[in-house]
Amino acid sequence: MCQCHGALHSANPSRHLGLFGFLTNAATILSLSKNSSISTPRIRQDIASKATLIASPDTLIAGHAIGHGLSPVTGNTRVFSHTEGLKLENWVES
Repeated sequence: MCQCHGALHSANPSRHLGLFGFLTNAATILSLSKNSSISTPRIRQDIASKATLIASPDTLIAGHAIGHGLSPVTGNTRVFSHTEGLKLENWVES
């Protein structure tokens, strides 16, 4: 899946693709680590036991962040609120 899926389906794809390009050029891309690959299925199992739905890409984002000891930045904290041990940053509300 294209990592810019949301930008392509937004109200202003050109603007959001430009922002996506800017961000990816400025960001350090981390490889999937052993910790990330262990964290992701644990998160998925925990969420399933709570009968909560979360999309697979969001589960991978959460597992990757926990595996690297990082905090995802998102304006959609609701999606990740069921993930134990995940510290989020919401720059939209700041």
